[in-house]
Amino acid sequence: MNAKVLTKLYDQLTARERLALLIAASFRGDPLDRQRLVDSAPRAAYVLPHHHGLAQALSEAATMHLLTLLEVAATFWQWWGLWGWGELRSQSRLVLDQAGAAATKDAKDEEEKLARTLCMARYQAYLFVTHREGWRQFCKEWPIEPDALLQSKPGWDMVVRTEAQTRRQAYSVEDAAMFLLSEMRLPEEGTDEELELPRVLTVAEVAQAWHQVLDVQVNNGS
Repeated sequence: MNAKVLTKLYDQLTARERLALLIAASFRGDPLDRQRLVDSAPRAAYVLPHHHGLAQALSEAATMHLLTLLEVAATFWQWWGLWGWGELRSQSRLVLDQAGAAATKDAKDEEEKLARTLCMARYQAYLFVTHREGWRQFCKEWPIEPDALLQSKPGWDMVVRTEAQTRRQAYSVEDAAMFLLSEMRLPEEGTDEELELPRVLTVAEVAQAWHQVLDVQVNNGS
């Protein structure tokens, strides 16, 4: 069907048809067509309780927090698995060395790589715990139960299992800063380039960020 003819029929679309076309217009990057679809939609009036906007914003914030945790959890388990596999290889090499095999430079490089892999896993553990504690502090300042909006969502069991492991492996704030510093490129000698110390995410920053996110969502919805 001709696009211009279809546009003339926009006011006759069902809600389902309109939503599908809106998603398609957004996906292909067509803001003009998307706006035409929005403007031609019939209007409906609803009466909502005064806390509706705030409740919706808080629910969306909880979903964002859960997705953040799942992303960090996936990265943690990836590094943790790589470290575990490397540890098994290292133990096998140690058995061979004890049997008389000569140590090689490759073995030393492998040990350094293995140590860095564990450091990466521990840093991801730090991020996971920091996000969890930041959310708890945010909820305490309301006050609401931190897990009330999370425990019924998909992926919650993974969060619970991951938290148990990350709390055993997480760096302290100071150790996290030292790890980030070790990952930085040092300024070259003889240049005016200064070394900028790495910024470590803190619990207070996470809590404050969620307050800001909620304020923006509520203001945009008002």
